[in-house]
Amino acid sequence: MELKTLEQIKAMDEREAANYIATLTTEAESLVSEAETVADIHDLEFCIDIGGYGMGGTYYSEGFVEKEGLRYSEPGWNASSQSC
Repeated sequence: MELKTLEQIKAMDEREAANYIATLTTEAESLVSEAETVADIHDLEFCIDIGGYGMGGTYYSEGFVEKEGLRYSEPGWNASSQSC
């Protein structure tokens, strides 16, 4: 997917902007899913901090949890607030 320039974004009407946002969020979901697959294969973890406070989280692969121990007791997505 090719990203739009700032000038192209400013020239969009509301419907075009909403469609572009839908395209961007679909692409983001696909990329996160791919990152989950990579983490699962290589027993890794990764964090995402999107937007503002409280909108992030960490993905722990099952292998990472087994390798690192009880601190990371839940494989999958864990809200950033869990570490508070």
